[in-house]
Amino acid sequence: MKVDQDGDGGTRDGGTPTGIGVATGAVLVVGATLLAAALFPPGDLPARVTVVAIGVGGYAALVPGLRALAGVTLLAVGCFVGFLVNRFGELTGASGEAWAYTPALVFAGALGAAYRRLRLSTRRPACGPAHR
Repeated sequence: MKVDQDGDGGTRDGGTPTGIGVATGAVLVVGATLLAAALFPPGDLPARVTVVAIGVGGYAALVPGLRALAGVTLLAVGCFVGFLVNRFGELTGASGEAWAYTPALVFAGALGAAYRRLRLSTRRPACGPAHR
């Protein structure tokens, strides 16, 4: 998977299929979910969502595919509600309190993508090489 370190811009990942980006993000989300479950007790939902949100935001800051980011964010929401709140993978029986934390994951993904765009815009010179 290509991590955009050279700042070539755009929202497309020059050659890496979206599925590969989603699979890589899925590994990251599952790892963050396991870490959150190991570090914090079941009732500490704010701390657990923070760990998963850091993973989603970090993924968004490094990977240029917005479609992959959307898929990874949805997977993070499902893992948080299904496994960190309900513990058995059930999404239907979750309380409203569990779903109230999910905008934090979406916000983390948007913040990471915005950081990536800002980082790319500061790397580009205002004028081309002919205007030196």
